[in-house]
Amino acid sequence: MDGNVAINCENVKSVSNASQVLEAFGELCDMKIILSQREFTDKVLDLYTKSGDEALRTSIEHMMISDDIPNQDIIDWFEKYPDRQEWVLCDKHLPILSYLFNTEIRICSIEINSIYGRVFVEQRNVNTNQPILSFHSSIFVVLDDKQKIICLFKICELKLNYLFDQLRLSRDMPSEIRIYHQIALHYRLKAEHYEHIHRLKALPMWNNAKDNYLNIIQLDPNDLFASLGYGRCLIMLSKWKKAMEFLRETLKLHEDSNEAWFLLGLAYRKLRIYDEAKYAIQQSLRKLPDYKDAASELRIIQSLQSEKIHDRLNVYDRMTTRVHRDENCSDFNILSIDGGGIRGLLPAIWLAEIERRTNRSSASMFHMMAGTSTGAIIAAGLSTPNRDNVCTPRYKAADIVKLYVDHSNEVFQKQSGRLYHVRRYFSQEAKYVDDGRQKLFGRYFDHTLLSQVLTELVIPAVKNDTKLTHLFNRYDCRYNHAQDYELQDILMCTSAAPTYFPSYKMDNCSYIDGGVQMNNPAMGAYDEAIRYGKSKDKIFILSLGTGDYVPNPLHPNASRHLLFYAMHSQQILNIVFDGPQYNMDVHMLSVLNKEKYQRWQLWFEEPIELDAKDELSIEVLFDSARAYFEEMEEYDNDKRLGLLLDRLKGDAH
Repeated sequence: MDGNVAINCENVKSVSNASQVLEAFGELCDMKIILSQREFTDKVLDLYTKSGDEALRTSIEHMMISDDIPNQDIIDWFEKYPDRQEWVLCDKHLPILSYLFNTEIRICSIEINSIYGRVFVEQRNVNTNQPILSFHSSIFVVLDDKQKIICLFKICELKLNYLFDQLRLSRDMPSEIRIYHQIALHYRLKAEHYEHIHRLKALPMWNNAKDNYLNIIQLDPNDLFASLGYGRCLIMLSKWKKAMEFLRETLKLHEDSNEAWFLLGLAYRKLRIYDEAKYAIQQSLRKLPDYKDAASELRIIQSLQSEKIHDRLNVYDRMTTRVHRDENCSDFNILSIDGGGIRGLLPAIWLAEIERRTNRSSASMFHMMAGTSTGAIIAAGLSTPNRDNVCTPRYKAADIVKLYVDHSNEVFQKQSGRLYHVRRYFSQEAKYVDDGRQKLFGRYFDHTLLSQVLTELVIPAVKNDTKLTHLFNRYDCRYNHAQDYELQDILMCTSAAPTYFPSYKMDNCSYIDGGVQMNNPAMGAYDEAIRYGKSKDKIFILSLGTGDYVPNPLHPNASRHLLFYAMHSQQILNIVFDGPQYNMDVHMLSVLNKEKYQRWQLWFEEPIELDAKDELSIEVLFDSARAYFEEMEEYDNDKRLGLLLDRLKGDAH
């Protein structure tokens, strides 16, 4: 109950130990974060030892006292609880749970009400200094008289409950259609809201809207609004082929619909069928000449049609960049690049476009670069000094684009011989050998040391024996020359993707791909900047993804961490994955804000594997990257791209 108002509950989960509490939070929180008991203790240890947030450290100390660690020794606590089945969580754990699951928690008690009987009564909110991105769906926690957690639940949305009740009571088709429209609109508005916060949260909303529009179409195939809504939902779910087929049928019934022609053109363009896309958009503009979105879409199509890969590479060849950094500027710009194999072509192209528009080198615009696996190759390339002038970068982003286009075959080299293929089938031996990758890194980076790069550089790799992430970084090389490794060796470590490449041994330690636990290194880079003494208020992060694919929009996080690896590799299944990494942009937005954190990511209709080096895959990636940038320019209503370019040029103040 909230005051004197009774609200229905849903997903009520009874819990008796820590493992059940964590599982329940994972199911109830908006981002569907998966966190095991061991992962929880790992996260708390990491927060306590690395976070500069004193309020958070104090909360952890209070938690340790409640867990019978009176000396507040975090190592004692860490060693005691990872696998303890009888561990019971209490109110002192709630601030940490709120932080890790990025959700608001409300504490309740159980009381007897004269009208409703046994009810949950809200007592207070959990006090946390961590900004929470509110999704308007708090998790309610019930405590017993000893302040132990015994139950978790969420409340139903009142409007949706009312509509479903009305639907059950409806007795005629027009009423059903009207209610389905209201339900679909409810989900669509939520989807549009979440698109500005977190793509994975928006996907289930688009899917729910789609299903309700489909219910209308099944009742009345001539309902144009439902057909347009259904088509748009398919496009937003990256189901472009299905959208194209459906919209073509829709236009047979509604040939004069400018919106149907526009959506069809958008679907064609996403499928890279440019002539048909152009025709459909022109038809939309004939119906409604002032349709601004259609005019923007036509310009995007014409731009993509006018230049093929080699045409654009010629543009990049003619491009010059200058090295300029305002030493008096107090801002600290961070570039973070995900792992993703051949899909690193996406951020490489985006950075080439940024360099072209700013006429600045990336090393001039960013004070720190962080990259995982393929992202590390880009970051290292852009910060490697010139052989003749060590104050200038050796490579432009355009040079890294050429690396992917012209030399990807050198990276993915298979061992020859029938015996190898038979052996790999039975032993899960790595798909590729190291030779080509090692020679390429040697050629591009020769013997450049980590300490010699032009910016702060952070590169994660996982130690194969302990399964812990190690951050190679320039900062520590100043104090410990033993950590001053050659870039080519570091890149061999961070790009040793399980099942694709063997682990890489350096200093008696074997390393595997940093993407196993930190595919998006944005938070790692942020923590490093704070460790270096940089002010949170001065930090800006541009985080570049390498494309994503969600097989099931109702459960968008399920198995995504395994998506681009071999799904049945026991080596991967034995590794403790960092579940919340896929919500990294949500966490970063809660730490910073959308003015200080930008995330660029696009979504595929079908997955593109790490080693998809064929010509068609390269063309798809190239066109997708350019289309994403063109879309930002054409539809940049809040001027995010313009403000970003001004910041990177030093014109933001």
